[in-house]
Amino acid sequence: MVAMELKNTFAGDAPPAAVAAAVATDGYAVVRDAVDADTVAAVKADLAPYFEKAHDGHEEFYGKLTKRFGALLAKSTSVQALLVHPTVLAVADDALLPHCVR
Repeated sequence: MVAMELKNTFAGDAPPAAVAAAVATDGYAVVRDAVDADTVAAVKADLAPYFEKAHDGHEEFYGKLTKRFGALLAKSTSVQALLVHPTVLAVADDALLPHCVR
């Protein structure tokens, strides 16, 4: 299988505004090397048993070759590092804050 390069792929140090713009326009962005290899290894180790138990996708919309499960924070405390990453927080703010009542 050949890896596909997605158009909205950014370096780990990309400006959060650029990442947020891609998410706003296309609904996604990939930020490479945003966290260190140890964090990636910890998340993979924590979630490996859940990937093994998960069934392949059953609907065309979600992809027949995908495995999905939720409650990641309950399954892996290592996931926290991904959620509090400054770029992730900035993108979430960009998408959500305009719709919040203060």
